[in-house]
Amino acid sequence: MFRRGFKTWCETTATEKRRALRIPVTEALDPRLVAKEMRVAVRYIEQIPDLAPDTILQLTVNDSTVWSALTVCHNGRYLVVLNSAHPKTREANTLMHELAHLIIGHKPARLDITDDGLMILSSYDQQHEDEANWLAAALLLPRDALVHSRKQGLTNEEAAAHYGCSVQLFTMRINTTGVDVQIRRAKRRTG
Repeated sequence: MFRRGFKTWCETTATEKRRALRIPVTEALDPRLVAKEMRVAVRYIEQIPDLAPDTILQLTVNDSTVWSALTVCHNGRYLVVLNSAHPKTREANTLMHELAHLIIGHKPARLDITDDGLMILSSYDQQHEDEANWLAAALLLPRDALVHSRKQGLTNEEAAAHYGCSVQLFTMRINTTGVDVQIRRAKRRTG
């Protein structure tokens, strides 16, 4: 579970980030704009210099479902490398997830390479992953955006398309924030 106050902190952070970027809650927040503001470079795997064509093929075709992104830090500068094989809606969530790790201040996991060239993740923190998922979702779909979508009468599909995210992410946010319940109760009180 999350530490006390974490979810509220995420909603506040999402609101502050939108305010700083002058993005109203009624509009989609482009994760690349957030990356630019944070001075984080973003590239697709094909844009990495000197990467062998066989490696790119392996990562974008043969094993395209087993990875989404990775964040690299060198001399205090961050680079997020994205899997170009994924749909734009997943890409948005993936990039925001990687940025969320940085916003929260998570220490990156270490990646080791074996003598035969295999990459091994030396540490994995499920709590960090859950926190980054929650913050990424709040950044893309803050609670106020969910309420606005419902007041506009948008379906989950329409709202997801408007905010540039997957239907699954929109539905998860609606369900976990209780927005539909809140709106139903408000209608009963006034109706």
